[in-house]
Amino acid sequence: MPSTGDVILLRKKSTGNTLGIKKTPPLSLQNLPESFSISRFKESNRTIILIEGYDDRGILFGIGKLIRKLKYKAGSLSPSQLGYRNTANSYDG
Repeated sequence: MPSTGDVILLRKKSTGNTLGIKKTPPLSLQNLPESFSISRFKESNRTIILIEGYDDRGILFGIGKLIRKLKYKAGSLSPSQLGYRNTANSYDG
């Protein structure tokens, strides 16, 4: 984990606290396939967002939820521009 700056961390429940976080917030993660939890907390004057999934799909769904909830300031990228390509997303031969 970087020593400075805000971070977004991804973790599968089975891995435990191996991310170098001094204090992990209490989890609200259900023990069900595809479940996830998103926590935001401060540590050493920076913001840490922790996405924890019960399994790999849970992590993926947590990432999707975070992307849908992000807010952008005027003049910055919108979520639809993150994967923008000026060509069609198909192969024309």
